[in-house]
Amino acid sequence: IITDTQATADYYKRRNGLTLTPVGKFIDPTMVVAAEHLRRNVLFVNPTFEKGAALVVQIALQLEQLRPDIQFEVVESRGSWRGMVEYVSARLGKPRTGLSNVQVTPHSRNMRPLYSRARILLAPSLWWESGSRVLAEAMLNAIPAIVTDNGGNREMVGDGGISIALPSVYHEKPYTTLLTSELLEQFIELIIRSYEEEQFYQTLVAQAQIAGEQRHAIAQSFCKLDCAFRGLIAAKY
Repeated sequence: IITDTQATADYYKRRNGLTLTPVGKFIDPTMVVAAEHLRRNVLFVNPTFEKGAALVVQIALQLEQLRPDIQFEVVESRGSWRGMVEYVSARLGKPRTGLSNVQVTPHSRNMRPLYSRARILLAPSLWWESGSRVLAEAMLNAIPAIVTDNGGNREMVGDGGISIALPSVYHEKPYTTLLTSELLEQFIELIIRSYEEEQFYQTLVAQAQIAGEQRHAIAQSFCKLDCAFRGLIAAKY
């Protein structure tokens, strides 16, 4: 049995005693790597509770006040950003339908323009993910990511991302627990630092590029798959 990440291989080993072989993802870079990088926006894809959209609304609300110059781009491939804003803002006692620092983009098969505008990728996923494809694509574009320490997403970014550990309650359905002020501050500080401290940011960019080359290059994945199949064939014959 093959899978994309070691995290998933470990999960099935613990749960079912199965041995899985991680080989990575197979992504054609010509379909996802942007020709230029403007490095302007905080990119977030799929505004659903599972993907941590409620947390992103909190973060964007706070930055709208603190740093309105930092712009978000939210891609609605699944979920409704407006619905998420209405839900979270109502819970916070200040109903809103939209935010001035957020540009909403409809789903597109061509993600290269979005990656060309992205400075960082925000991916605070709350459910178990073997390894988010958008994280692999971000690393191929040398776009640093801020992720939650859950599932295979930390593995996907390596040193090209920063992970934040959340208490287990955040990883329980229906994924509607909001950030405490302390956790919110962690996300805010990292985002602002990525805009204000160029050396810090460029170090992350360099590490993201390495992660893309070493973890997500299609040639690397093919070699791992080829090796797995050759071992299987050799064992059989």
